[in-house]
Amino acid sequence: MSALTRREFLKQAALTGLALSLPSWPATAWSLPKKNGGNPLPLPGPSGLYGLLAPEGRLTLTAAPAQGALPGRPGSPFLAYHATQNGAVFLNPILRLQRGQDFQAEMVNSLTEPTIIHWHGVDTDWRQSGHPLLAVPPGERFPIRFPVTNRAGTYWYHPHPHGLTGPQTYFGLASFFLVEDEEERALAQDLGLELGLTDIPLLLQDKRFDAKGHLVYAPSAEEKFMGSLGDTVLVNGLDQAVLTASRRLYRLRLLNGSTARIFHLELTSQGQPQPMVLMGTDAGLIGSPVSMERFFLAPGERVEILVDLSRAKEGQEFVLANRPFDPMHQEMDMAGHGGGHGEAKSPAAAGHAGMGGMDMSGMKMDGMDMPGMKMPNMKKDDMKMGGHDNAQGDAHGDAHGQGGLAEGAAYPLLRIQVGPGPAQVRKIPAIFSSLPDLSAIQTGSLANTRDFTLAARGQEWTISGLTYAMHETPVRVEAREPERWRFVNQVRSMPHPMHVHGYPFRVLSRQGSPAQVKGLAVNPSGILPTDLGFKDTVLVWPGETVSLALDFSTPDYAGEQTFLMHCHNLEHEDQGMMLNFTVAEGTKS
Repeated sequence: MSALTRREFLKQAALTGLALSLPSWPATAWSLPKKNGGNPLPLPGPSGLYGLLAPEGRLTLTAAPAQGALPGRPGSPFLAYHATQNGAVFLNPILRLQRGQDFQAEMVNSLTEPTIIHWHGVDTDWRQSGHPLLAVPPGERFPIRFPVTNRAGTYWYHPHPHGLTGPQTYFGLASFFLVEDEEERALAQDLGLELGLTDIPLLLQDKRFDAKGHLVYAPSAEEKFMGSLGDTVLVNGLDQAVLTASRRLYRLRLLNGSTARIFHLELTSQGQPQPMVLMGTDAGLIGSPVSMERFFLAPGERVEILVDLSRAKEGQEFVLANRPFDPMHQEMDMAGHGGGHGEAKSPAAAGHAGMGGMDMSGMKMDGMDMPGMKMPNMKKDDMKMGGHDNAQGDAHGDAHGQGGLAEGAAYPLLRIQVGPGPAQVRKIPAIFSSLPDLSAIQTGSLANTRDFTLAARGQEWTISGLTYAMHETPVRVEAREPERWRFVNQVRSMPHPMHVHGYPFRVLSRQGSPAQVKGLAVNPSGILPTDLGFKDTVLVWPGETVSLALDFSTPDYAGEQTFLMHCHNLEHEDQGMMLNFTVAEGTKS
């Protein structure tokens, strides 16, 4: 399925006998009426696509075709995890778990190729974490059982079969795994938040559609090397999404579920940036609230923000939008890497070549139309990054030659329209959670330091010169002690979101950051607001070294463990930018 077209997808679906017994989805099921120039944002309900499901007993998750389930595109091929509970039918359910709960499930593979579920960021023994070594063939089942020991946070799940993670995730197999605990529940009560209404999970994904509105995925060799970009950004499966909001506080749980696209997000109203309060990162709440105007969100990362609309006026509109940035995809000489990218260009040399090579000098941003979307009111100066115009290079402005939505361009993702009603004012507390002091980690004993170099070799990406071999474990952690890991990205490279399975980490420092990243730093160590708290995925820019602290003593999994580290650009991962690492046997029997 690594180069799956619509025709091939439908042929495979027709051959999948197990899928025939699953519910059919009528063509009109998601034909949503447009409202005020957009579509009502799908909120998680008690069933259906991205419905809220609190598992009771053992849950069955069947990976299978679900044609007709994608909002607004009833004829499009789509994949989903099917589940039922108490008569309700779910597709890609948003799983709602309590810390301390014993999670029991079974995955049924009703695809025509191997698959396995990876519980991204969730504490599990390696045999439950979704290692591709344990992927099951079509028609087979995989038992799942583990205690939920994570801090409260926004985690997620998606496939992880080697070489097939990108297409299976792209065609729909992805959703949230939300963990709650006493601390988080008390905070939600203080802020008056209710999951599904004012506490809203938002899955951000870019997709490519053909003329009939059907999903397609057939990356070229160059797109496998650079990462495949879509032409439309979906929020909870829908484009041009509009949220009708009350005058109150909202919690937005943002997950970048794209295969390769990086977002640079900001909230605007009437062309002016609006403050957002950072509440949590990949692995739960941060210590204290941090106000910010913009942030990067890479594939695999999650960010929780609080948006205060209590002082907004009735009818006021806010736009969650991608702010222009330099995606830094052409830092290397592309000769020999599939062609089409030409010589590497610094932003200054590229001039006004952003957004598909258009000359943006003198362009009026207010009301500018983007593909299928209406631009929010933005000033021309918003296109400036670090003293020069946003530039992506002539070829990359065309989204790797596909004619899609260029990475680093300006476009809206979600419009928030404030409705009538009285204001509900809540005070944001000064402390969210108690976290270990980062300075103590920095000055404390880290038993070992390991460097991992991210670089291109020919037309493939490597980690320390290696590519993935299923049965090889080139990295071995001999003692379950804290270690310092450093991801060192070459200058002649591109951004890589690096994900570590099994163990959450803290970001200690960023060195050599580009200006557009350095300008967001919150301390002399160069870390960003979204680096605060515990993480499992970190974006490493060209020329940048990111240092992490990992504590291999906790979680204390039983027996020797074989986990993965990899780039969460899924085209990179599928092409082998991934390594096994083993962790020595712990104290558990």
